[in-house]
Amino acid sequence: MGLTLAVFSIATAVAFHSNFADQNQMIHFLKNVMMAGGLLQIAAFGAGALSLDNRARHAVPQAVAAH
Repeated sequence: MGLTLAVFSIATAVAFHSNFADQNQMIHFLKNVMMAGGLLQIAAFGAGALSLDNRARHAVPQAVAAH
């Protein structure tokens, strides 16, 4: 998922923010490139120990109360 969003972020940067003469367009282009970098890092190394996926994977099942 992270890889797909990174590719989409780069594609939108090139398609919509390619007028580097406009400072605002350059800022948004670099923002999209930086977001893609962060998404590639997540794709490469995973979401980390504090992610919701990791918490769900290592959750201790609750004991069923005895009747």
